[in-house]
Amino acid sequence: MDEESWTGIIDVGSKPVVAREAVATGLLVLSEGGIDVVANGRSPKGDVREASTIAAIQAVKETPRTLPHCHPIPI
Repeated sequence: MDEESWTGIIDVGSKPVVAREAVATGLLVLSEGGIDVVANGRSPKGDVREASTIAAIQAVKETPRTLPHCHPIPI
């Protein structure tokens, strides 16, 4: 990479703190039996919705390690 194409990290220490919010959406396709298992908590491995919430929080925490030039932010 040359000097012009380099997209290095910029010092943002002097920028003011700004409250931001993001909304994520998704689509889950399940059979009727799968819907029943999730909706009624019948999975033998535990609460599917709770597990997905924990997985999403862990993914958010790992984002700065995955995306280049992404600063860690409080969640």
